[in-house]
Parts: sequence; structure tokens; C-alpha cells
Amino acid sequence: FTMSWLREPKTILEAGQDASIEQKIELIEQLLQGTAYLHRRGILHRDIKPGNVLVTNGVVRLLDFGLSQKIDDKGHMGGSAVYMAPELLDGYDATAQSDLYAIGVLFYQVMTGDHPYGAFNSGFYERLYSTDPDMTRVDERIRPLVLTLIAKKPEHRPSSAGEALGILADLLNQPLSPETEAIRNSYLQAAKFVGRKAEFAQLVSALDSARNGHGSGWLIGGKAVLVKLDSTVNLKFVPW
Repeated sequence: FTMSWLREPKTILEAGQDASIEQKIELIEQLLQGTAYLHRRGILHRDIKPGNVLVTNGVVRLLDFGLSQKIDDKGHMGGSAVYMAPELLDGYDATAQSDLYAIGVLFYQVMTGDHPYGAFNSGFYERLYSTDPDMTRVDERIRPLVLTLIAKKPEHRPSSAGEALGILADLLNQPLSPETEAIRNSYLQAAKFVGRKAEFAQLVSALDSARNGHGSGWLIGGKAVLVKLDSTVNLKFVPW
């Protein structure tokens, strides 16, 4: 197993400490992009917090998947208390919205330097459940998004990280930022041949023919690729 070496990384809070408003927003935007990728792959992180969101050379890295799980799985309560959504503390299962809640808390912290519900002390949970955070220190352009991300009920939060990115773009009156080349390549490398029963049946039939010594060419998906099978059962995918 290998992974990238992050040279002298900073947590997202440290990276945002002396950054401009635009740079702070960009850090959260990158975090949302990474989380959108993760969720679209069917994985919940479940422990998004400063120590697991590191920044090197302006690039955000989401790491430590020790508590992650598949979106459809039922999991026990877990995570870091001050970044756990209220419903998790009440014993409900993790969802994409609970990951987004943690991002909302980070967003508030990056913008203000403080947790939206103050220090983790004896009054923390009472403030969490019964009070609203002070939003006057958050840039008014993005205030609506931060509020909806840290909404106390999951149904009041965005349905996905992608939706949150769209809201952010609308609030800033700018186009949606494109996914990075690394994200696009990761999707392509991890893509599975699913959801196309007719095409898959064609491919299996072609394989059977090739095994029987009858090489052939098949067009799979109309415009996607030309699958060439020869008598030695070699598959070649040729751009169509």
C-alpha cells in the first residue's frame, strides 16, 4: 500500500488562518469537491475534522478513513464529538448530510476562527441543541450556505456535496468550479461496467464466441468503444 507524502502539511484551520476570504472559500470548495467524489463512490467519511483535512501548497487532502463506511450500511455512532451532527448524537445513522454538517462547522471555523457553538465544555451540548450560532462574523455572501450546512436537522441541509457546491457558486455569482483532473481521472480509473445489461450480454456472447475460436468485432454502447475479440480471447477497446 502506498500513499502520497505530504510535506509540512497544515490543517485546514491553520491554512485558513492568515488567508484572504477568497482563499478560505476555496479551501472549503476543495473539501466539498473531495467529499462529493467520496459520496458518489458510495462512501461516507464520518470523521471530517481539522486533523483529517490537511493542506499542502494550497491543495486540500482529505485523509484518515478509519471510520468510513458505505453509504447504505448501518453504523454505530462514531466521529469527533464537536464535529458530529446532532442526529448522530441522538443515535441515528450517518448520512451524507452528517458529513456535510462537519464541513459546515469547519467552514464556520475557517471564516471566524471559532467553533459555532463555542468551547467543548459542560454547556456545549445545550448550546448545540438550543441556540443558533452567531453568523455576524461570517461573510454575508456565504452566510446562507454555512447556516444550511450546520442546520440542526439533516433534511434542512443540502442533499449532497454537489448541491452545496452549486449553492456556493450561486451565492458568489460565479460559475461552478470544474472538477480537478485528478478527480476526473479517478472516476475513469474506478469506473465499473454496470447498469447496461444488454451491452454486457453482448460482451459475454462475444467472449463465448472468441473462446470457441470465432474472432469478431462488437460495437458496445453505440458510440463508446469498439470491442475487438480475436481467437485468443484478447480484448481491445478502440475509441469509436
